Amino acid sequence: MRYETVKKLKKLKEKFNPKELGQIFQDLLAIAFSKIDIPEENIDVSNVEGVDIIIDNENFGKYAIEVKTTSTDYINFGQKDLEGLKKYQNNGYKSYLAAFKLKDLDFAKWIFMSINNLPFKKSNLSVNSLFTSDDFKEEAKKLNEEFENLLNDYADEILKNGLKYLTDEIKRRGLKCSGG
Repeated sequence: MRYETVKKLKKLKEKFNPKELGQIFQDLLAIAFSKIDIPEENIDVSNVEGVDIIIDNENFGKYAIEVKTTSTDYINFGQKDLEGLKKYQNNGYKSYLAAFKLKDLDFAKWIFMSINNLPFKKSNLSVNSLFTSDDFKEEAKKLNEEFENLLNDYADEILKNGLKYLTDEIKRRGLKCSGG
């Protein structure tokens, strides 16, 4: 990540609690999907229980994504998260865990791992053992670039207006949003 991005990430980390920061990152990621040529109306962001981002687009495909952020080396990915993604997978969606580690900000990026590759021995997954699945590497690269651009563009407004700014931005852009 660029130096300016790391500085903005640090400010966001200082201002928002982990739950709020996770929601901010989820919303920015959803917007990033629209920046890689997925029509906004094909992206559904959930700010309540359930799978976090659903994409249903005939060109890009059908994806269900559970978003997790952490400031440690572990994320809590429980049975409920897995069951939610499997439900979508059973209906023809590709299901992924999207993880962002906030501990080493200079090297921070999204990891998109297919649930078919997840090691399920316990609900606390080591972020260091996760990797972006081969079938999503090209998209992950684009999403990480767009996420960083969005973070730089929106950080000052997020710091001033909090989650409401992103909720309003998601609605303004035409993404579907439940619970926000």
